Amino acid sequence: RWQRIVHNDLENVFPGLLVAWAALFSPASVNVHCVCIIAFTGARVLHTVTYAKERQPGRAIMWCIAAVSALVMCINGCIGVL
Repeated sequence: RWQRIVHNDLENVFPGLLVAWAALFSPASVNVHCVCIIAFTGARVLHTVTYAKERQPGRAIMWCIAAVSALVMCINGCIGVL
């Protein structure tokens, strides 16, 4: 189980961090960027906990929060560039 947890984290955390770092250079709103980073980090930590404890739908909810946070960071960065 822990091997699957680690693989899942590697598949999702790295792209999220790339988006966070890329959007950091030109965010349209610094506050939105900060909230999204906190939400992404918290959701990924809670996703790992809920995955380890086999809790559904908490795991899916945390994954969705992290994915939406990364998407909002990407949009915020793109708007900042424009």
